[in-house]
Amino acid sequence: MTVHPILELQEDCINYSGNATNILRKAYAYSRKLQLTEFSKWLDLEMRGYDKPSNAPAYRWIHGVVQALSYNSRLIPVQLPSDCLNMLSSVGLTQPISELSTIVGKDETGTVHIPFQGDVNAELCKAVNMETQFYLVVGKEQLKSIIDSVIDSILKWTLLFEEEGIVGKELTFSKEDTDKAKSIPPEKYNPLVINGNVNSIMIQNDTISSTQKTARDE
Repeated sequence: MTVHPILELQEDCINYSGNATNILRKAYAYSRKLQLTEFSKWLDLEMRGYDKPSNAPAYRWIHGVVQALSYNSRLIPVQLPSDCLNMLSSVGLTQPISELSTIVGKDETGTVHIPFQGDVNAELCKAVNMETQFYLVVGKEQLKSIIDSVIDSILKWTLLFEEEGIVGKELTFSKEDTDKAKSIPPEKYNPLVINGNVNSIMIQNDTISSTQKTARDE
């Protein structure tokens, strides 16, 4: 039975159940074979991660609530001017898809704590006159939405290429496949590569983890 890599990848996307890394690896390999430079670059960034929050695409920006660690290690609300809270409540995540998948897969409280970096954290301590660690607390479903966006984009890519007759054979693609694939504008199958300008939020999101504590009222 002949294996068509694009159709096999399409099936992986439809039946996705948590192994996003494997899907990205296949998509990256096939896009390289088809010489799809922009698509390959995007897939590579999703596998390796982005270098800084300001370079994270719009679909990787999440919103949360700024909270502080109290003296008894519980998270408490922070009283700050609304414009300050609005600025601090959004961040672009830079982690590889594999890391986001690991966090989403953990069966814990359903929230993620993102610690603020030193300088920003120090300023927040001054603002509330308390030495502590501040966090951006977000719902885990926002991380799942990032993964779903990537998988959906790859699925749309496979569907379009199937319509165009570009499915491959085993792990190879013909010159005709490659030429036809290169003639299709990238934005037609991957609008996610269009990255709007956003301001960088100084949050240390290379160390995010699913929360180990429950935020309660004291």
